[in-house]
Amino acid sequence: MSRELWENIAKAKQAKKQEVQSTSLTLDDEIEFIIDEEIKYFTKWGLSTVAPAFFLIPASKSGNYHPQFANTKHGLVKHIKYAVRIAMELFKDPVVTNFTQKEKDIIISALILHDIGKTTLRNSCGTFNSYVAHGNIAKKHLEQSMKDSGDSRLLTFLNTNEWNLIGQAIKYHMGEFTTYKEGKVNYNYISRFVHMCDYL
Repeated sequence: MSRELWENIAKAKQAKKQEVQSTSLTLDDEIEFIIDEEIKYFTKWGLSTVAPAFFLIPASKSGNYHPQFANTKHGLVKHIKYAVRIAMELFKDPVVTNFTQKEKDIIISALILHDIGKTTLRNSCGTFNSYVAHGNIAKKHLEQSMKDSGDSRLLTFLNTNEWNLIGQAIKYHMGEFTTYKEGKVNYNYISRFVHMCDYL
């Protein structure tokens, strides 16, 4: 990567730190980055399936693996806002990314929803909570909850390539640190990019 790109990433990190400490801690602004109406609808709905604790807890139980600002109250939401900001900055550099608008929407959706498994999730199959497998739990929860919803838009979305890409990116957002591999994992370019934005 070029020096200019690393400088832009550093600027984005600093700007995001300041922004998340001074703005309301919802993900409404991040959802508005999504242009595709079906992906936006799904993402808003996906957030509606989480417990209120999602908006209050730190990004890490142990205090490890996330910056200090994300290991405070509301830290998980701060972390997500930060990851989305990194993606938005990287989208500006055509040398690094040449995603279509729909692919950008898929990435933003996956980043917004990638850590919902860090809170207790409930659907018709039961109650689930595991920090270690939170990406897998999040994907399975969203899939089952779409089936349970009875919402024709969500049932249609469940059978789209967009959902397949979002689901895979959520499930494997921890990249090489994924511990719940089911057979060979074939990371695609979107899941790799989501992992990078989460990791940075």
